[in-house]
Amino acid sequence: MAARPVTWGFREVFSGVAVAALAVVGLWFFFSVTRGLPGTRSRLEDRDALLISAAFEIFFVAVAVWYAVARGRGSFASLGFVRPKNGHPVVLAVVAWLIGLGLVAAWAYLVDRMGWEALRPSQKAKDVIGDGTDLWLAFAVVAGVAPFCEEVFFRGFAYAGLRRSLGMFLGVLLSAALFGIFHVDPAVFVPIFIFGIVLAWVFIQTGSIWPSMLAHALNNAVVLAIAASGAGM
Repeated sequence: MAARPVTWGFREVFSGVAVAALAVVGLWFFFSVTRGLPGTRSRLEDRDALLISAAFEIFFVAVAVWYAVARGRGSFASLGFVRPKNGHPVVLAVVAWLIGLGLVAAWAYLVDRMGWEALRPSQKAKDVIGDGTDLWLAFAVVAGVAPFCEEVFFRGFAYAGLRRSLGMFLGVLLSAALFGIFHVDPAVFVPIFIFGIVLAWVFIQTGSIWPSMLAHALNNAVVLAIAASGAGM
């Protein structure tokens, strides 16, 4: 199936991002308010947090489909669900992951050398794993659901719409910035921003969402596996 023209632009992307952001803020506010009520747990169980995270990821896809396909009169092909035009998409995805890994490692080295403590990433991957009882669920969500949903939203929907309205350069930068912002933690904004640029490059080179999903999934799976290994599992 050949890619179809993108029919949505900045307005639809802005609306979709606003809806997604309001949902995130609304849920955060809900748990902040109810956490201190009598009879409620002080923190979410690891399994509950993973399931809520998966639900949000799926919600992001629903937002993208609504604004791009239903309202924007686009198609799933417009979102990148097409055969890659590059002859070696798997190789390109792995190379992109390695490039992203190298750039992020360079950033981590700079942070360490400069002593920027506020920019040191937290142990978020270990927090996701928890006590290891639902390791399979962590991998399913972090290395399966999240890469699929986030690539649809940030590359297939946000980048494509921003590129149509603002051009490729700003489309790449703004979609990568949104990708970083939606991960909430300021300490990981720069690494995720860098990786977002790399994923957009894969999307551009192949014309398909599948290779960027593969690179994203590979990255998340390796990070989670390292965290699991470090936790003695």
